[in-house]
Amino acid sequence: KPTHSVNRIRQSAFFSLPLPPQPTRLPRPGGPYLRNTSMLRHLIISTRLGLTLLLLCVALCVAGGLGIYGTIVNHDATTQTFEDETKIIIIGRINVKVFDSRLHVAQARLNTDPANLQKEGKTLTENNQETLRDLAELAKLATSPAEQAVIEPFVTTVGAFVSNYLQPVEQALLAGDAARVNAL
Repeated sequence: KPTHSVNRIRQSAFFSLPLPPQPTRLPRPGGPYLRNTSMLRHLIISTRLGLTLLLLCVALCVAGGLGIYGTIVNHDATTQTFEDETKIIIIGRINVKVFDSRLHVAQARLNTDPANLQKEGKTLTENNQETLRDLAELAKLATSPAEQAVIEPFVTTVGAFVSNYLQPVEQALLAGDAARVNAL
């Protein structure tokens, strides 16, 4: 390994010529990378302005395209949210009607007067019709397989409850048969 630097070796007796002095350069304000880098320097001013205008137009088109894309994404998300809210509202209406029907069945069991039984039976008829209509509407709204996997069991369960319990109770209430209502 050499123990001396290259400059000391050059200045040794072997190399008798002295080294020329190194010029001292002050650093440029913009650094060494900004030296003569203007690519537009050789173009006339109208060409420079035209290229600048072209660059601004391209930037405007990119920003406009991103804005339109954002609007489309926002619209799709809003539509999906609306459809989800519609399903939630329908499920809420179904639950309200089913619980209302159960309440009217309990009221009919407390007051077994034939007129009251028929009044409660008419209420149950309206609730059952609205529930079945809402179940059909909800089944139509289930579009994706994931939604169908959630909504179909709900529709099946509530539909079975209406057909196996609420409709026979409705018929018994309309007939004024308190014993049959209690048996169901």
